Amino acid sequence: MKNDIPSVLSQEKKDHILADHPSLVQRLKAHRKEHTTHASGRDIDLKTPAWVRVSPGPAMGDGDNGYRLCIGFRNIGCKYRERDRMGLGCLNCGYYVGTAFQDVDTHTIKEQFVAGLRQAGRDNVRFNAVEFLSDGSFLNPDELGRDTQVSLFDLLSRMPRVRRILVESRPEYVEKCGLVFLLGLLRQDQRLEVGIGFESSDEFIREVCINKGFSNAEFESAIAVIASLDEPYRKRVSVVAYLLVKPAFLTQRESIEDIVASLKYLKSLEDKYRVRIAPKLEPAAIVNGTLLSLLHQDRDYPFHYEPLSYWAVLEILAKAARDSEIRSMNIRIGAREDMDEMMTPPAIYQADGQIFHPFDFVAYESIQKFNQHQNFYRLFAVPGKVYRQMNGIALAGHGSSLLQWLDANGIEDSAIVAFMEENAATIEEETTSQSTKHEIQAMTTIYAVLDIMEGYNTQAGALKVAIDEALSKGDKTSFELGIGECFCKAAPKDIVKVSVEEMSTVEGYAEVFFDVVDLLRDEKFSIWSRFVIAWRGSASLE
Repeated sequence: MKNDIPSVLSQEKKDHILADHPSLVQRLKAHRKEHTTHASGRDIDLKTPAWVRVSPGPAMGDGDNGYRLCIGFRNIGCKYRERDRMGLGCLNCGYYVGTAFQDVDTHTIKEQFVAGLRQAGRDNVRFNAVEFLSDGSFLNPDELGRDTQVSLFDLLSRMPRVRRILVESRPEYVEKCGLVFLLGLLRQDQRLEVGIGFESSDEFIREVCINKGFSNAEFESAIAVIASLDEPYRKRVSVVAYLLVKPAFLTQRESIEDIVASLKYLKSLEDKYRVRIAPKLEPAAIVNGTLLSLLHQDRDYPFHYEPLSYWAVLEILAKAARDSEIRSMNIRIGAREDMDEMMTPPAIYQADGQIFHPFDFVAYESIQKFNQHQNFYRLFAVPGKVYRQMNGIALAGHGSSLLQWLDANGIEDSAIVAFMEENAATIEEETTSQSTKHEIQAMTTIYAVLDIMEGYNTQAGALKVAIDEALSKGDKTSFELGIGECFCKAAPKDIVKVSVEEMSTVEGYAEVFFDVVDLLRDEKFSIWSRFVIAWRGSASLE
């Protein structure tokens, strides 16, 4: 396969992947068919979206808190999956499970959008952007017709706080007339972003490991279309290029190097065409029915897939911070809850590979907050300060979780360690700014709450017992109250609202996902925790 960009994969490894690929495809077809049959047979409510989340996103000016509403519609789904030569579409994609498996009319899609807006309103967090993250291409009229686009964009134009709208598309559907039409439906102060699953600048990785079905040249053609727009349209359109962190077959180290190379390639296109390109790192999640879930289940396979660690994401960001070529790029990072039926999320895990490390939340949420502030010093100031406060040693100190991960993955010259050493004084100064101090305080409080929930705080045994009991009974209300009591103990002056999204227990492990809204500061934190509970049993609670 022709590719002028150096690959992080050796030719020997590529040959091994190509040799195994045909048999893997056949196994994946059976794996996908089983999951699709199960998913398509479920009763679904077409008046509600597949999923709705409010997550941190880029701020749109002074005083903006920087949150985005993400919504996935139950529509017909991605047409690329139908025309793909293998009949699979993207090998890592599990979004099909949220589709309707049938045509859905304009009125119903609009009902889903309105239902999503109402659901998001219960978060008590204002958002400046709406991102349509459905399965497939928004710009493909065979997936979302012109009438549907008009109906949705008419609503968006009447939402005064919404300044940014993102639609996703494959590059072949990016056409000048379609973009001008959509821009004409919006207000002059609203921007349109086109999200494209570029995944990697390495065409072998994109085509063989992920099966995207388009080349670098085709992606560049989509950029050229935007560059050809007349003013004032051109300045209102930009590209968000998704980059998959740790696709199948790649190690953590290889993926870090591949993402950095991809960032440099995207920067070269941005300079060439004078079109804004925001790279968005998408940490890979193991989702049912995908190649990643197949490779994760097969522990004896040479390319057995291990979950991505958020240390790898921080390492990528540290490399970007130290590289003058890409440092100025508006790098974003996807939220790990933006996926249907996730089996195993990217996370910092304990040695057993099942329980989240206590520091996972701090690393993940610091990365999410980076979406809002884009401050590399703050990005590392917060976890560095919290880690020292909670563990008594530096983030990169002897015996730290970070150093253990670096050693396990053969990473000797860590960009995280280097960046923190080179900028120690600036990072320390950053901890004194008001916004950073608040973030550190909030992270420390939630860390303390998780210490109680996960049983590390032996002085709060009664609260731990109450939480485990609520989990064992599937009592969401009592569980929310229990978490609230933990906050009262950890930070009695804070006023927060706790909303449990998901809770389950399997063989003595609890997995919970809940939101915490700081009602005093209009801030939201999303917490995903997996820990051991005292109650033993096997159940699934929704």
